[in-house]
Amino acid sequence: MLVVLQSAAQDGPSNKNADWGGGLIYGKDHAFTVAAPKEWILDNQSGVSQGLHAVFYPEGSNWKDSIITMYINTVQMDENKSWSDFIESDIRSFKAKHADLIVQTGESLATTDDKKRADVRYFTGDQWNNHEAVAYIREQKVVVLIVLSSRNEKAYQTALPNFRELVRSYYFITEDVTIK
Repeated sequence: MLVVLQSAAQDGPSNKNADWGGGLIYGKDHAFTVAAPKEWILDNQSGVSQGLHAVFYPEGSNWKDSIITMYINTVQMDENKSWSDFIESDIRSFKAKHADLIVQTGESLATTDDKKRADVRYFTGDQWNNHEAVAYIREQKVVVLIVLSSRNEKAYQTALPNFRELVRSYYFITEDVTIK
């Protein structure tokens, strides 16, 4: 679920933009905020049919037709798996579906306010010729995935700074979420 905030948070993460363009994303065992990169839209409706409650695309485009998109997803953390096992398991599941997939490890990114580490992987060579960057952020009970995706390599390369900006905006609030 997602609640979109219309202005800068008073007590939340710092953000220099007057029009914050951010949102509170919450569900089982997680509540966190993110802010859309400058000139990007945070949309909490268009991806719902795909199970995505926070999707992003450049201003002037839309989720369905944009050549470049970003989205956020969460996965329950398996307490019996190590962090590296979790990431490797995710990569193995992609490779099982896409035999020619190439995965590269990127530099870790730090979130701005709470200094969480995001482990980044770059994926190319799937059947749709996608270029994807995935930031994995570990919390106590969930893993947050922030994904940049495009079938156009130039658009993908151009949007990588926006991806980094979105990852840096991440701010975890609590795992103690009560939904009535």
